Amino acid sequence: MKYENSGQAGGCGKSAAALLKELIRIRSMSGEENELAEFVAGKLENMGMKVYRDRHGNLYGEYSFGDAEGPVILLNTHLDNVPVGDGWERGPFAAEEEDGVIWGRGACDPKGAMAAMLTAVDTVVTQRPPEGGRRQGKLIFMGAVAEEISPPSAKGTWKAVKDGLVKADMAICGEPTDNIPCIGEFGKMEYEIITHGKPSHGSAPEKGINAVIHMAHLLIALEEQAERRWSDLLGRKGTLNVGTISGGVQINIVPETARAQVERRLVPGQTAEGSLAELRRICDGVKEKIPELNYEINVAGEGNAAVISREEPAARLMRESVEAVTGRTPADRGFVAHADADWLITCGNIPTVIYGPGALSDAHTSHEKVRAADVEEAALVLTEFLDRALRPAAGDLMKS
Repeated sequence: MKYENSGQAGGCGKSAAALLKELIRIRSMSGEENELAEFVAGKLENMGMKVYRDRHGNLYGEYSFGDAEGPVILLNTHLDNVPVGDGWERGPFAAEEEDGVIWGRGACDPKGAMAAMLTAVDTVVTQRPPEGGRRQGKLIFMGAVAEEISPPSAKGTWKAVKDGLVKADMAICGEPTDNIPCIGEFGKMEYEIITHGKPSHGSAPEKGINAVIHMAHLLIALEEQAERRWSDLLGRKGTLNVGTISGGVQINIVPETARAQVERRLVPGQTAEGSLAELRRICDGVKEKIPELNYEINVAGEGNAAVISREEPAARLMRESVEAVTGRTPADRGFVAHADADWLITCGNIPTVIYGPGALSDAHTSHEKVRAADVEEAALVLTEFLDRALRPAAGDLMKS
């Protein structure tokens, strides 16, 4: 479906909060992003940006300022949101507003950040810099597909970075951070653990080897022994969660196989290799006590605990922009989830700050919401950031 520009000028022409309501009303679950992508593409085209999609379905809008080379600034967010689920008291796509709060699926993850980004892009592309200044460089907006699914190799940003399609000097990754710039994030490791036993009749369990019981021993050991390292940046410890478990065929057969899915959130300083080695060491300790235990661990998904220096230009400019708009000086903080910033930082070598309106605790819930004032504030902060990053002097900042 093709949408017409709903604004009066430029690509958006509305407040960031009003644009957010339009975005919420478009269903965009993972794998169903095309309608939203077309809507956003129309906005970007009306701003005068070069608009295209890559072979993975990711949407881009590019705009160059000036003739000389300057920094390349990337605004990355994702087009998809998680499924609706049950328990809603308000229409998940109604975009209702009450007492300054906007409700709906995707309100804070990711559409609040998307609305703020699009509004900021519209401002810097269609309006002259303040006080007779000028801008230099390139601005790229990226709406990625499939961020909310696993494994990482299915994600749009991961694919684009791995293919060399995304290159920039700095980036903002749009996620709900309560409008606090985050310079790091949780890593996310996904494991499949399998135990192999020996089937026998349920009336003679001593003749078999029970894979479910052995799995229980492993999972209890992991729960009790796996390190949950503290991170000052994240303000919390890492985690380990047993998400699913299955095994056996029916009640009167000793189960031959059991499977469990385990997710682990790593803090900056922990590595994928070190995490896997620790889990294997714990499982080997169980096997020493139960010699007939036979297990394997497969890595189903790997995400790094990415972090950048607070002295990176992206981090410095975001701190300055928040202070200029709000008067607050933000403390260094990390994002207590995993986002596409990982792939931008660790695979693309793009210093990335995670930023956006809304609380992570509201994301993926049946009461997802965001304050309209926070969306407007984020738009102003991102506009200030882009204005600072695209000044000719910013090229010198990138070299420092």
